[in-house]
Amino acid sequence: MTKATVASSAVDGNAPLLLNEARELAAKGCYGTALAGLNRALLSAPGSADLLVARASVLFAWGRTREALEGYLDVASRGAQPPELMSALGWLYLRSGRLQEAEIWMRRWLDAEPGEIAARHGLCRTLMALQRIDEAASLCDEALKRTPHDVESLALLAECKLRLNDPISAEAHLRHALGIAPTNVTLWINLSASLRNQRRITEAIQALDEAQRIAAGADDDSFVNIAASRRILDQLSEVLSICEQNLPERPNVDGNRVYAYALLCAGRLVEGWHHNEFRWLREPLLSLRRAAQGTPWRGQDLGGRTIVLHVEQGFGDAIQFIRYAPNVKALGATVVLAVFPELERLVSSCTCIDRVVNRNGPLPHGDYYCHLLSLPRVFGTTLSSIPCEVPYLHADPGHAAHLSVRLQTEPGNLRVGLVWAGNPKQARDRDRSITLQSLRSLLGAPGVKFFSLQMAPAALQLEDLPQALRPTNLGPELRDFADTAAAISQLDLVICVDTATAHLAGALGKPVWVLLHKDPDWRYLEEREDNPWYPTMRLFRQRRAGDWTEVIERVAAVLLQHLQAGRGEEDFARKTTVDLPLVPRSELVRLSRAHRRGLSAVAETRAGIVQYFPDEPIVGDSIDWYGEYLQGQVDLLARIVTSGATLIEVSPGIGIHTLQLAVAAGAGGEVFVYEPRPLMRRLLRENLAANAIENVTVMMNPPGASSNEAEGPRTETIDDLQLRQLLLLKINDGEVAREVLLGAAETLWRLRPSLFMTADSDAALRTLASQARDYGYRCWKLEMPLFNPDNFNLRTDDIFPGRKAVALLGIPEEIEDESLIRGCVELS
Repeated sequence: MTKATVASSAVDGNAPLLLNEARELAAKGCYGTALAGLNRALLSAPGSADLLVARASVLFAWGRTREALEGYLDVASRGAQPPELMSALGWLYLRSGRLQEAEIWMRRWLDAEPGEIAARHGLCRTLMALQRIDEAASLCDEALKRTPHDVESLALLAECKLRLNDPISAEAHLRHALGIAPTNVTLWINLSASLRNQRRITEAIQALDEAQRIAAGADDDSFVNIAASRRILDQLSEVLSICEQNLPERPNVDGNRVYAYALLCAGRLVEGWHHNEFRWLREPLLSLRRAAQGTPWRGQDLGGRTIVLHVEQGFGDAIQFIRYAPNVKALGATVVLAVFPELERLVSSCTCIDRVVNRNGPLPHGDYYCHLLSLPRVFGTTLSSIPCEVPYLHADPGHAAHLSVRLQTEPGNLRVGLVWAGNPKQARDRDRSITLQSLRSLLGAPGVKFFSLQMAPAALQLEDLPQALRPTNLGPELRDFADTAAAISQLDLVICVDTATAHLAGALGKPVWVLLHKDPDWRYLEEREDNPWYPTMRLFRQRRAGDWTEVIERVAAVLLQHLQAGRGEEDFARKTTVDLPLVPRSELVRLSRAHRRGLSAVAETRAGIVQYFPDEPIVGDSIDWYGEYLQGQVDLLARIVTSGATLIEVSPGIGIHTLQLAVAAGAGGEVFVYEPRPLMRRLLRENLAANAIENVTVMMNPPGASSNEAEGPRTETIDDLQLRQLLLLKINDGEVAREVLLGAAETLWRLRPSLFMTADSDAALRTLASQARDYGYRCWKLEMPLFNPDNFNLRTDDIFPGRKAVALLGIPEEIEDESLIRGCVELS
């Protein structure tokens, strides 16, 4: 169907035919033709709800979701709300994370079409995102009464049952679904999870094997869930292999996080720290990151500078990595620590910390900042260079002396502290925590006085024990970690599950025995009974998943051996006072040494946090070393871009400039980007999400001189967009610039945007200038040094000696504004 045919249909009033043909064109990917026809039809019938909905639907299918949302809402405000509109608004709001609005429109859709199974699925997914799992499960049950063999209903209900801790029901629904769709990878992965939660480990592994077999060669990200599931099943070598095979072709934030965890568990620390930076691209840390102020510390000279160290994640992480504060102080810095209020009193006694502030309050501005778990990366920590001298935290002597009276026992008795449960809100607390009742065989040990360091609500379990077995409850006296440290300092031994108390005892240099489930946290490594982070720590690992009885029996047996041998505190674990040297200055800054070729990395930059390819020539080097790329170009374009503007950027790569241009355009503006390289496009999308950029539309097809609609468009033109305004067209690939301009001729004459195009040589620049002049533009040459002395990372050395990038700035000849062309040379 031609544009002329669409237009004549509108003129003839043949709206049904027009709508059907527009939808057929959109289904083929011929969005520009469909949109042009609908725009012409709307000139004759500007208030037609059917045409307006069809136009919004074409934009939605095209990926122009922001414009689609505006179009749908405009129709809805006029009173017309067909099911197609309700469905689209529900999915648009769900995908953008606006869950309350998504629920409203999904419910309206379901009310309008109660028999529509897709409406039920949409509402179910919305309720699951809202964490209303019971309601979602009920909705799936209703759907299955209507269509008992619907695979998606079965899959959604199984997922609900897994999240409701009902793996048996989940298994039944998954096996039903697999009987209908045996090659569905997600079903096999979730079946593995249901079997794992039933402790049927061999079957769980077999289900994952089948998922991996089906997924082999698939062009999707199913490998991430497979790798994550294998990690939980303690198959680290398989996890590493899966990630290393897939991440080069499918860079993925979650995949890199799984990879980082596996690397750290395997003791490959330097690589693990490198990939652990991906933690900042997902919540809950994504929001926390935005509180940081200043320049990220990546090994720059700290002499005479102030650095703010940020606590992150849990109490245990904070206690473990505060050990790096002396190393930072020794480099000549003033050290400020932003910490949880529960830790303030404890760390205030550290002489290497100059100031302690509450991380929940206003944060001070330093020359640099660094998150605690990023410090081992900067220092290049390996298993053999962990700063493991203990104690590095200390109890207040006066408080400890006060508590010593409370902890008095009969002469010769050992004083042992107990913690059997962690924070119930922690994601895997069910795996790590036990009940006090399960410790009964240990509590009867003769010659031992037990003291409970357990906090509520698990401390209530003390009431369930006979008085003779009940440990002395210290919990009510422990207001913060300084109090807990004082109590631990008066004990001979601490026995606990994997909680912050384990870290605190280790940091105090106190003997601590830690009970670990089969798949413990990465910091306990694999199979070891000791821990290189804490020389006084001994590990008691589950030999079978979920079997705590054998672990506790082993602990009781070892404790009895110590008692029979008459050993004291110094014999429970070995202490060390190894004084490891600081990492040499030359080593501090080589963060990319851990990079595996072909994989992406993460860096804080002037534009925000970005995922990038260190292997990419010039751009990767500049982001890694300077935290920016050709910032001078962005500064120049900032003189052009105004709030509310519409921009187009072609070949933006990972989006290091796009992020800043989008901010300059503001919430009312919009940036269309065309990135033809699939790997770059993946990283671009993730960088936009990580920096909460909502006014950028990533187009699916590369722009060219004309639309190829023989088998659906392989390219599309700028003119196809039918934009109402355009302030700037930025083309970062000189090889495609000529074709892009040919396909933008109508837009250039109608909207008169400024042009910015890169080129590899003066000859190429002059060719582009000649073409731009054909559209009524004056052109200037811009030379920009790759090294910016005022770079984001405050580096003073030029790793691109004297090199410059060349670009063309084109301004419509009718515009005379000297401020736009400062520092440029006109091309005659």
